Order: sequence, then structure tokens, then C-alpha cells
Amino acid sequence: MTAEDARREFLSETRFGTENTYDPVLLQFLKLSSESFAGFRDDPGKELTTGKLRLALDALSQIPLIDTEATNAVGVELGERALNEVLGQNKTWLYRALESITQETTLQKITLRLLQAQLLLYAQILQGPLEYGRDIVVVLEEGGNRILRMYQLKCGDISTAVWRTVKSQMGEMFQVPLSEFQFTGSVQARQGFLLANGHAGEYVEPAMDGWFKEQKEDHQRDLKFIHLDAIVTWILEYRLINEFKAALAEQGIKIVY
Repeated sequence: MTAEDARREFLSETRFGTENTYDPVLLQFLKLSSESFAGFRDDPGKELTTGKLRLALDALSQIPLIDTEATNAVGVELGERALNEVLGQNKTWLYRALESITQETTLQKITLRLLQAQLLLYAQILQGPLEYGRDIVVVLEEGGNRILRMYQLKCGDISTAVWRTVKSQMGEMFQVPLSEFQFTGSVQARQGFLLANGHAGEYVEPAMDGWFKEQKEDHQRDLKFIHLDAIVTWILEYRLINEFKAALAEQGIKIVY
């Protein structure tokens, strides 16, 4: 919920309820927060000079039931959201961060964190000879169906040499069943993904395109390629910037804005 949504809901509830002594103060906090986020989104440079976030926190601190520790915690959250409004306009740092990942194990851990931010029944990194092309597996419910999603991850661009190896691994995803021991009930659909923090090379792209179409038409396998740009779109559309930043920090990766 945004600050503006909270303000509207508050006004709706207080219109039909009993007014509290501190309602005007809380309304001032919500109003200033909403205006500040809009300012950071529309004109970040100007908004930095208004001090509205500080005024909003000052208003919040006037409510006796909210102590200094709680006010500081809210301040940190407001600061993060304001930063997200600014960085939402500058997407290149997301590309730089993703492109800096050169170890597949690191890419796996960061991707797992992004997946865990969604409501899943099961999510795990698989390692060793029994993974059968599945670096990460997740189970989720979507549209009343339980879906198994299997991910093969690669760092950098997909070359012809890399594709020859990946292709056989992608096939194994569907050939070898996954144990249902760690999640209750059977799955109704299986989906396979090749995720890379790069792109398909110029010479291998036609071969990949043909193979993916063949798998769909001849074997009814739901397979997709997630490249660098698609990862960035995923992070932005699902509002996973905070989760992504936390995952980078876990792996000791410094963000370059």
C-alpha cells in the first residue's frame, strides 16, 4: 500500500468513525509522505530541498503511543521507498549489478531470494549429480493450479558451445520426475526456464529458437528463455528492488549507481 492509498483509507474510515485526538497529526504524516513520494518520483532534485519526509516524521513523533525507536524504523522505511522512487528512473544500475555476477552459484542464490519474495509453497537450490538440469526448483499455486517451475542458470551470454551443454540439461528437467516429498500434493503443470544474466549469441539464437519451438510442438513442454533485460523487467514489475539489493549485499556485491 502506498502512502496515498493509506491516506485515502484513513479518510474513509474516520468519516464514519469516532475522531481520535491524534487523527489530524496522523493525517498530516500521511499527507506529507504521499506528497514527498510523488515529488521524488516526478522531480527528485526539487524534492530533496523540501524536507517533507523529515516533517512527516516530526508529525509522527508527536503521537505518544509511537516511541522514538518506532519513528526511526519508519524513517528508514520511508527513506528506502524514497530512494526506490528515484532509482526507479535510473535502471542502468540494475544492469551493472546483474552483469557483474560471474559465478553461477552466486547467480543462483540471488535468483532464489527474488523467487522467495513471492508466495511459494517450496523453493530450493539443487546441487550435485541428481539435479538433472535443475539449478533451482519452486512450487507455487496460480489460477487454482499447482505449478512446478524449474530453472537452469548461466552467467553471461549463451554461446554455441554453452548451448550444446544446456540443451541436454533442459531436456533432463522433464525426463526425470522431481520428488514431491517436500511439498504436499502433486503438480498440475511443469515449466522450464533458462535464465542468464546476458543474451543469446547472434549465431546461436536461431538454434535456440528452433529447439524451444520444437519442444513446445512435439513434446508439449513449456520452456522459456529469461535474458538480462527480462530479469530487470521482472525486478521492476514485481517491485523487488529491496529484495535484490539485500540479495546483492548477502553476496558481498557493491551497487554502483
